[in-house]
Amino acid sequence: MSYLTVNEISHVFLSKEKAIKILDSLSFDVEKGEFVSILGPSGCGKSTLLSIISSLLTPYDGSVQFKGQPYDINTGEIGYMLQHDYLFPWKTIKENVFLGLKILGKDTNENMNRALELLCEVGLKEYANAYPRELSGGMRQRVALVRTLSTSPSIVLLDEPFSALDYQNKVKLEELVFNLFKKLNTTALLVTHDIEEAVAMCDRVITLTNVPTKISKVFSLPEVLQNCSPFETRKQPLFPSFVSSIWKELEKGE
Repeated sequence: MSYLTVNEISHVFLSKEKAIKILDSLSFDVEKGEFVSILGPSGCGKSTLLSIISSLLTPYDGSVQFKGQPYDINTGEIGYMLQHDYLFPWKTIKENVFLGLKILGKDTNENMNRALELLCEVGLKEYANAYPRELSGGMRQRVALVRTLSTSPSIVLLDEPFSALDYQNKVKLEELVFNLFKKLNTTALLVTHDIEEAVAMCDRVITLTNVPTKISKVFSLPEVLQNCSPFETRKQPLFPSFVSSIWKELEKGE
């Protein structure tokens, strides 16, 4: 039994004029501890798929199973990190980090201390009592990461969380996420437009076609790429060939 199973998911957007089929019978599995990326054209429904997996959206057809069962959103076992940090400007960094714990009723001293330890691990210990306006974009995304991980999710969904950052900060945050997830054995599903990012961070890459969206191909990356950090992966001889192959596959699906 796979850790996460996406089974024949289809979705339709309705308007007064017409119905548009966005997702068309998507099926794939994610194993525990695996880091999988989803790549596809703009508007093909990648974010919609994450919303369905997290139970924020009910699919038109198909099902998602987590540990062999329908996911109960009240458990908080699936974390969701978005492109924007969505920090509350009137709350301190510490208060923002504790927000998920409070919503789920898990704001025990033990859990809050663990969240502060994570804040230390991402290099923001001295900013616990600061406000979001005092932090750079990259620092704010690190706070958003800690807020996501503070509830100890079993799976983390990442919806283009690095896309607004400059290249240097983007790679630094990729390194941080990769190392933290390896340490915590966190299962992750990353949606991105960046082919290099997908190859640098993930174990497998799933490419999607344009609407109505299907899976065009699944690329399993070799261990030499899987086991290196994102920065080191970009230096590997095999890296350009996988980037090129995925690029060509995406071009076919447009």
